[in-house]
Amino acid sequence: MANRGERAMSTESPSWGRIGRAVRAVPFDLLLVASVVLFVATNLRVTPDVPLVRVLLGAAFLFFAPGYVLLAAVVPASAHAGGSRFAPTTFAERLLLAFGASVTVLPLLALAVAVAGPLSTSRIVASVAVFVVLGTVVGWIRRLRLPADHRYSVPVGRWLAQSRAFLTGGSALTTAVNVVLALSVLLGLAAGAYAVATPQPDAEYTEFALLTDNGSSGYVSGDYPTNVTRGQSANLTVSVENQRRDAARYTVVAELQQVQVTDDDRIRVLSQSERTRFSRTVESGQTWYQPHRIRPQRAGANQRLVYYLYRGDAPEDPSAATADRHLQLWLNVSTGLGAANDTAQRR
Repeated sequence: MANRGERAMSTESPSWGRIGRAVRAVPFDLLLVASVVLFVATNLRVTPDVPLVRVLLGAAFLFFAPGYVLLAAVVPASAHAGGSRFAPTTFAERLLLAFGASVTVLPLLALAVAVAGPLSTSRIVASVAVFVVLGTVVGWIRRLRLPADHRYSVPVGRWLAQSRAFLTGGSALTTAVNVVLALSVLLGLAAGAYAVATPQPDAEYTEFALLTDNGSSGYVSGDYPTNVTRGQSANLTVSVENQRRDAARYTVVAELQQVQVTDDDRIRVLSQSERTRFSRTVESGQTWYQPHRIRPQRAGANQRLVYYLYRGDAPEDPSAATADRHLQLWLNVSTGLGAANDTAQRR
């Protein structure tokens, strides 16, 4: 009977050993980081309206996750296991390096987003999420290529043992002092995070931009049609990004002005005419793109196209003083007769 029991144990041990090795091969730290990032990216508008939760999720998303997965991909080994002499020796060092790498990666991601199209919060969030997911996959693959005892893993077991020894390793008085000290540190960190995360009155804002459609590149902040011909259309697009907590209704008014620049560099409006206005309700965290055409009917220089943005309805007589935001584009409108005369002479 004993021999049969031993044989049964010996046949089950390899299976449990394979399961244990498979579990240890899973990078739970990378999966946790990627899960938090994907949650923040896909639930940006429904993130709990608690300042402490928002600041913790935002800090992890921007200043920890990108650098952590980059470090996992570059240095997948553990220094204590002899995997690499370049690996951070402690978890604290890895955290500091992750913060520094994140600060380096974020401007590069923002630059890539700006080159590919208009720079907006939603596009930056998406770029960070894609970077973290790719870094998680690369880091996981690089860890799997190392021997099991060389792979980096978060030392949770050692932390628990050290915490238990710190709290209960001495006399009753020492244990009480250590518990009070630990609670004081946690309370101080929570109070500081809450103070930083408390929203200010001007924390909510609206982004207002004038764009052009560059075909394959999408919308860009450039290539504006500053030289146009009378009677011909100029294609433009305004974008309104709602970075407020709630949905908001916006109204945009486009006005074409004939202006005069005085000797003291002041601008005097000689005439003005409204060209178009449009309204839409924009959800929190969303961007509204409104393509439209402007067709000047009067030739001349010093013409200014002005856009006024209002939350809610716009007044009958909009102005920069009453608008929430305003944009302007200087136009030089030609008659087109010069080109027509040149064509006639060539004929």
